[in-house]
Amino acid sequence: MNNQTALFRITKLEKEINSLNEKFDHQNVLFKDLIRLLAPSFSSADNTINNELVEASTQARENGTANPLNPDLLGKRDIPKVLEEVTKAFDSTYPNSYPGPLLRLLGLINHFNKERDVTGLRIDDERNKQEYRILKTVARKIHDDMVDEIYKELKSKNKSVVLPVWSKVSSEITSRYCYKLEKAAAQHGFPLSRCQDSWAARLLLSETHKHRSNRSRNEAAVNNKDTGSSGSSFFFIVTCKSMLKL
Repeated sequence: MNNQTALFRITKLEKEINSLNEKFDHQNVLFKDLIRLLAPSFSSADNTINNELVEASTQARENGTANPLNPDLLGKRDIPKVLEEVTKAFDSTYPNSYPGPLLRLLGLINHFNKERDVTGLRIDDERNKQEYRILKTVARKIHDDMVDEIYKELKSKNKSVVLPVWSKVSSEITSRYCYKLEKAAAQHGFPLSRCQDSWAARLLLSETHKHRSNRSRNEAAVNNKDTGSSGSSFFFIVTCKSMLKL
């Protein structure tokens, strides 16, 4: 191998190494962006990733913007799914039963009122019920947009425009609208983002969805029945006319 050939191969190898370094740097930047987006999923002091990524995670926690993929940046989630006060107020005659949505949400509102130094209220106090109605109104408005998106998706797939049950709605959509509800509720003085796993927002939306889905599916069933009846009547009339002609 002469010197010229060796020099050519070395130069080519250097270019390939530089290209790989550039790709590596680009991938590292993308990885950092992903960590900033999903910071709460990572430990603030994890030895399995390098210092730069730990720093990116820390910065995301401190300065990041909350979004549907990263709702925990709205603040610390310190409120359990069932408050102790709710457990005490729940009078169950059945083993392994669970407090219902209304009791859990009223208990949450009462908890917020206690933190505002509004004490001495029963869970079912009229003030708590009034604030619950406000939350329900906010949830309905958010759910309106959620339904529009579900219907749009159904139409794009040429499927029947019938609101599916909650369990059939994609987790991507439910998570996104839970986040939107938490942001909207905060503007009315209800820090739902403190609830673990977004349980309050999820409960408000799922309860609204349940009633609307039942109505939507019932209406679809009635329409299908009417269409079937009309078809049968038309067939009966045509058959009778044919028989009269014979």
